[in-house]
Formats: sequence, structure tokens, C-alpha cells
Amino acid sequence: MDFLEFLVSAKRRTYATSGNGAGERLADGGRRFTYAEGDLVYRDTYYGIDAFGGQELVFRDTIPIWLMNYWGKTLIPPWLTLCAEDIYAFLRKALARVEKRRPCRGPSSFMEGRFHYLDLIVESPRFFQQHAGQEQIVFQSGRGEVKVYELFYHGGPLDTFRLSE
Repeated sequence: MDFLEFLVSAKRRTYATSGNGAGERLADGGRRFTYAEGDLVYRDTYYGIDAFGGQELVFRDTIPIWLMNYWGKTLIPPWLTLCAEDIYAFLRKALARVEKRRPCRGPSSFMEGRFHYLDLIVESPRFFQQHAGQEQIVFQSGRGEVKVYELFYHGGPLDTFRLSE
């Protein structure tokens, strides 16, 4: 199977369609999503809720070949009546739209209702290891646009693995 097709398939079938509190609960308090197809295995492990961090790893057989770290948080001002679950529900919709040409997070832009998702990254996953990506969610409130979520990520292929493999 093509690596990028696998990565997109794995991302669509794990957190993006499951949600907070889903996935395997780890003894140390973390959550893990796992997806396998053929000789490839994807693992997404994260810790925290309103502020959180995690790591996505892809293995071929038992050898790690690709890794991405991420850290994010909600930024809800006290005057805004919005809960974190509303933000994460919208985020999952954006992440379910991941594409092979942008396999790291969601699309460059996605809007629904009063939410707007933005992913700012170099287009190729071969180069994002040298350029940190950032995603954010902006909410259209009665007071104007408010950034209510941000996440930073970086990573890429490990050792001599080529994404064309």
C-alpha cells in the first residue's frame, strides 16, 4: 500500500471519527488510537484535554518510519459561552477531510457554521520536518472573530525512509 494513502486512511479512521475519550485508555492516563493495514501500523498517542500533546508514529513491520509530534490548547475567553467539546467536535470534522496532498492534519481551510479551521503548513510532508505547522480554529462571536484553538506540529520520515515507498 502507498504510504500516503495509508496515512490518510489511518487518520480518517481514528481520532477524526472517534472523538475525545475514545481510543485505548493507557495506564499512565493517555489515550491511544491504532490502525493497521498490511505491514503498516499507525499509532496516535496523546495526553491532556484543554491543553494536550501527543505523537503519531507509523511503523512498517516493527520499524518506525514516520513520526509527528503535536501540542495544542483551547483558548476560550471567559466571556464566550463555548465549551471545548464544541471546538473538538468541529476539529474532528476538519481532520476527517485530510487529503493525500496534505496528509499531516486537515485541509488548508474548512468552514462550518461560526467555526473556521486553518492549517498553515508547507504543502509537502517531505519538508514539514524543517518547518513547524500550525492549525487554528477561529469562532465568529458577537464581538468578532476569536481564536479559540491552536496546535503546533512537526515531524517527518525517520532515517532513510522515503515517502514514495
